[in-house]
Amino acid sequence: MDTAFEKTIAMLNGESVTDIEFASLSEVDRTQITNALELIFQGLSLRNWLAGGVLRDAWQNSLDQLREFV
Repeated sequence: MDTAFEKTIAMLNGESVTDIEFASLSEVDRTQITNALELIFQGLSLRNWLAGGVLRDAWQNSLDQLREFV
């Protein structure tokens, strides 16, 4: 959603516009978070797979672990 539109909706709802500004992330921040989550997932998947079992199960367990972290 557009930031200006979000601010307008917040003002109409009586909310603070500064809260919207603090809550939004820049594109650089989003990219860094995405890259970090991918690295964590890859590491967990590899660790779970090397512990034995099927790759599918390792991926599922890694997704479950990542959801718990987040």
